[in-house]
Amino acid sequence: MQKRSIAVANSLKQSDMPADAKKMLCEAVTVALSAYADDRHPFQTKVVSMAEKAFTEIEAKLQAAVSAAHERVESCDESKLQDAFMRSAQVLAHWKTTAANCEADNLEAKMKFQKANEKEKSVLKESTTGEFEHSDVSRTKDTVDALLLAAEKMKAEQFTKRAATIVTTDLKSLGVDASLLATLHGVITKPVEERGEFDALTLSNLDAELAEKRKVIDANLSELEPARVQREAGVAVTQAACDAARGHLDAAKVALAEAESGMQSGEMTLRAAEAELKGFVKNLKTAQDMLKAAEKKLADFQNGALQNFRALESHHNPSSPQLS
Repeated sequence: MQKRSIAVANSLKQSDMPADAKKMLCEAVTVALSAYADDRHPFQTKVVSMAEKAFTEIEAKLQAAVSAAHERVESCDESKLQDAFMRSAQVLAHWKTTAANCEADNLEAKMKFQKANEKEKSVLKESTTGEFEHSDVSRTKDTVDALLLAAEKMKAEQFTKRAATIVTTDLKSLGVDASLLATLHGVITKPVEERGEFDALTLSNLDAELAEKRKVIDANLSELEPARVQREAGVAVTQAACDAARGHLDAAKVALAEAESGMQSGEMTLRAAEAELKGFVKNLKTAQDMLKAAEKKLADFQNGALQNFRALESHHNPSSPQLS
């Protein structure tokens, strides 16, 4: 009995129990099974019960291995592998077509964006040139307005020589008649009460010339304003077109990247399906061999260690009185 008990205990080593608990159970069950069932100590009976549970779990694990091996054999279906290969080929073909279309869309979007971007730069350049002209006229208008105010001030007060020099210089830069400016400096530096008719005429002529220049400037601004409005509208249109082209290009890039990724994934899937199909015979034999090995391992366990355990578990002392 002891020899058989040791063999049974060794079979418990394939249990999934923690190592320490397994070692203790193997040692304890060797002693417990060496005793007849009706001679065992309650502790030994408990140990045998624990061993029975462990053997049940081992048998279930071996049976699960057999079931998994069966499923593996059943999954080795050549027609299914052929179908899978064809589906993979179709998916790859789809992604290749999609990638080609996306690449064409991307090139078209890139060309349209470049064209729109160049158009935007050209329009902005033209607009900037026009704005410079408009700004120059506006600044001249501001200068004339300031000099008109200065001309009114000249009538009411005497200018210092320095102030007279500054204002005549500004008038000269504006293109006021030189002969008028030649007398103006002496007029506005003279006390107001000492000025005569000629002085008043000089200031009146200045008012008239400044008013005429203001009139010319207003006419120029009136001519430039429609062009300015048109430029603003043109800039807005070209910027919107460029933004739309940039958006289409970005979307085309994303679509192309997705298609290329799908194509790469499709190629990997097709290679895997092809390998499965080529290795069908070998894989089937491997699966069948694994099934036979799993079935043999289960049968050896059931007909060997488990059968011995059952026998030792219920083995009674032949010398004990039997209950009728």
